[in-house]
Amino acid sequence: MNIMQAWRIWIYYRLSRDDDKEMNSLKNQRQILMDYIEKNGYQFAGESFDDNVSGMTFERNGIEEIYQAAAEHRMDVVLVKDLSRLGREKIQTAMFIEYLRSHNIRVISVTDNTDSFNEDDEFRMDMNQFINHMYARDVSKKVRYGYRQKQKDKGVCNMPPMGYYKDKLKDEIVIMDEPAEIVREIYTMYLDGFGFKAIAEKLNKDGKKSPSYYQKLYNNKNQGYNKPAITFRYLWDPTAVKRVLANEFYTGTLVCHIEETDKAKKIRRKVPKEEQFRHENYAPVIIPKEVWDKVQNLIESKKETNVRASSGNPYHRYTGLLKCGDCGCTFVAKIRKWGDKPDRVEYVCNGYHRYKGYCTSHRVQEKDLDALVYKELSRLKSKAQDNWLAIEDEVKKWLSNKGNTDKKIRDYRAMIENLELEQENILIERIRDMQNRATYDRILEKRKVEIENLKTKIQDILNMEQTVKKRKKEIKESIDILDGIIAEGAISNVNLRLLVKEIIVLDMENNELALVIVMNAPFGEYGEIFDDDGNVTLAHNGDYKPIPLEEVKN
Repeated sequence: MNIMQAWRIWIYYRLSRDDDKEMNSLKNQRQILMDYIEKNGYQFAGESFDDNVSGMTFERNGIEEIYQAAAEHRMDVVLVKDLSRLGREKIQTAMFIEYLRSHNIRVISVTDNTDSFNEDDEFRMDMNQFINHMYARDVSKKVRYGYRQKQKDKGVCNMPPMGYYKDKLKDEIVIMDEPAEIVREIYTMYLDGFGFKAIAEKLNKDGKKSPSYYQKLYNNKNQGYNKPAITFRYLWDPTAVKRVLANEFYTGTLVCHIEETDKAKKIRRKVPKEEQFRHENYAPVIIPKEVWDKVQNLIESKKETNVRASSGNPYHRYTGLLKCGDCGCTFVAKIRKWGDKPDRVEYVCNGYHRYKGYCTSHRVQEKDLDALVYKELSRLKSKAQDNWLAIEDEVKKWLSNKGNTDKKIRDYRAMIENLELEQENILIERIRDMQNRATYDRILEKRKVEIENLKTKIQDILNMEQTVKKRKKEIKESIDILDGIIAEGAISNVNLRLLVKEIIVLDMENNELALVIVMNAPFGEYGEIFDDDGNVTLAHNGDYKPIPLEEVKN
C-alpha cells in the first residue's frame, strides 16, 4: 500500500435551492465521491452533508462536523465533487481551506481535478473560488431583484392576515366574517382603554380563537411540530393582539419590502419607510384608516409613558401622563365614593402615596384636568393659525443666509466621507478577525444608518421648498384635528394621548396647584421656524408656562 492509498478520506456534499436538483442531487454527489474512493483504493473515514443550504455561509452543520473531525485527527483529505460544494464565498472558502491545511488536511475536488497541497493547482483553485463567488452573487441578485420588482409593481401577499382569505384561483382577497369581527372587537377594546394582556384574556374567556386557528381552517397551515401542546388550544397572548393592532393591512393597504435579509451575512434590517412599497386599496377594509391611525398613536403614547392597568380593566385617563414637579414621581389614580353621588376620580403624587412626609399629595381631580386641557386646545389652535401664516416668511429669512447653508452642506458631506472611510477600514478588520465578524457587522450597520441620516439632512436643506410645504401641511392638519376635537365638546381617551405628552403638577405658594401641559409634536411645535444658523426654534412657549388650577375652578 502506497502513502496515497493510506489516505483517510472524508467526503462532503451539499445541495442548495438554486442548484440543478437532478445533476447535483445529494445522492448523485455521494455516488461520484464514493466511486472516486473505490477507484483509487483510498480509506473511507466519514461523511457529512448539507441540504438546501447556501454556499455563501459557512455556518452549516456539515462544515461543523468537518471542523470536529479535523480537531480529532480523523482524516487526511476532504473530498468534494467541486469547490462550489465546499463554498461559494471566496474569502470564507479560502480561510476554511487554509484552516484544513494548518491541520495537514488537503482538499481534493473531483471534477476540477485540483489538490490544495499542489502548488500548480493553487491558481486554478483561486479562480474557481472567484467564479463560484460571482455566480452565487449573481444568482442571488437576480432572484432578489425579480421578487422585489414584483413587490413594487403589484405587491406580493401569499397569505393575508386573520380576517381575510385569498382565493388563489381568482387571485382575490375577501373578508371572512367571523375572524373579521374578532379583529374589530380587538380595536374597539383597545380604544376603550384595555391593554394587550387584558384583551387577550377577554378573548380567551369568550372562547374566541387565535389567528393560527383560522390559518389552519382557511389555508391548511399547520403549526410547527415542536410547538407545546397548549398552542393547539388556539389561545390568544399579548403579542398576537399587538400584531393585529399594528397590521396596516386591515386598512386595505399592503406594505411590501418592510425588512431586508442578507442571507450570507445573516443580517436583517428594517427598510426605511420611503423605500418600502405601498399598495393602497389592495384589499377590502376591515378597520378604517382613521381608526388605525388613532390606535398607532395610542400604542406609541402608552409605550412612552409606560401605562399599566389593573388586570382585566382599562387604564385611567391620565395614567402615565401626570408627573410631580417637585419629586419627579408619577401619579396614581384614586376612586372616591360619596354616598349616592357619582364616583370621583382623582390623582395623587406617588411620592406622597409611598413616602408620606417627603412630598405633598398634589391632589388633582380628573374633571379639573379635563376642563384645563380642553381650554388649552383653543389657545393652541390660535397659536397654530398664527404660525401657519408666519412660517413661510421665517423660512425665507433663513434661506437668505446662503453662506451658512452651503457650509452646513459641506460639513455634512465631509462627515459622510469620513464615515465611508471608516467602513472600508472596518471591512478590512472584519476579514482579518472573522471570529468577531458579528461585532463588525453591527458597527457597519450603525455607520450605514449614520450616513443615511446625514444624506437625509442634506436633501432636506436642498429641498427646502418642499420642506416648507410639508410643514405647513402638517400644521393645517393639526388645526383640523383640533377643530374636530373642540367641536365634540369633550376629549376622548384616544385624543387625549394624541395631544398630551405629559402634565407636570406643581405645588405653588398658599397650597395652590399649577400645571405645565407639554403637548405632543406637532401640537407643541407649531412655531417651528429657523434661526440664522439654520437651527429649529419655537415661535411660542406658552404651553410650557405654569397654569394655575384656580383658573379652571373659577
